[in-house]
Amino acid sequence: MLNETGMGRGPVRQAPLADQVLDHLTERIGRGVYLPNSRLPGEIELASELSVSRATVRRAMDLLVARGVVHRRQGIGTFVAAPHGIPNPLQQFIDFRYIIRDAGLEPGLVHLGAWFEDADSRLAAILEVSPGDKVLTVKKIFTADGEPVVYCLNHIPAWVVGHIRPKDAVLAQNYTEPILEFFNDKCGQRLDYYISSLRSEIAENCSFPEISAALEAHTAILVVDEVGYNSDDRPVHHSIEFHPANRMSFKLIRLVGATDWSGRSRARERALLRSEKTHEPRIVLRT
Repeated sequence: MLNETGMGRGPVRQAPLADQVLDHLTERIGRGVYLPNSRLPGEIELASELSVSRATVRRAMDLLVARGVVHRRQGIGTFVAAPHGIPNPLQQFIDFRYIIRDAGLEPGLVHLGAWFEDADSRLAAILEVSPGDKVLTVKKIFTADGEPVVYCLNHIPAWVVGHIRPKDAVLAQNYTEPILEFFNDKCGQRLDYYISSLRSEIAENCSFPEISAALEAHTAILVVDEVGYNSDDRPVHHSIEFHPANRMSFKLIRLVGATDWSGRSRARERALLRSEKTHEPRIVLRT
């Protein structure tokens, strides 16, 4: 166990050892013993201090990396991640680049490709088209100060972009950005609302090869799967966003009780006003 000064006072005895080492390191980071951007002691040093094996320390470090608390620099060491505050409320659809810029960071967009494909039965049901109908797929990564923070896969029914000429213009790099302006100005489709579902995943199970290539296999991922509807309540945009652990977190407003629409609207307004006063959501960048 560790004392308050961070010096060892005997072996860690209770299993699982890796979890105990994880708790020790997390507590030290929380107390500021290891500051943001500082390098952690090496595995051999920590193993000796805590009287555990190097493999146990490595397992604890892997867990810290997966949670986004620390990051590794090849050949240099393991460093504490540095947080940057960026409000990002879930109740409003906002372009990620605006969110990043408002936080004083440099937004970026990596275009990975755009193509037309046949909708399978699941995608057809989501977009209310027939299986086999053409869908425009766009794949991209949003960055903050060069650090990937959101991996995104968009699907747009071909009927939405069918009038654009030449037809392959929509395949050009970043043609569909900013996304809301694209729908409104180029497609004549005003998006009124999105319906979103959230789930947790790990990097190796995400259908986005760039995630597996960039992150540890067991890095936690928040997946936001949402559908945008136009003023006729017709789905025109399906988006799957992959948010790596501790890069971006969200605030969600949940209304209580079966109030009427008028009461619910007033409660929502009050909640939004209170929500805007705090800045808990954030993007955490590795440096």
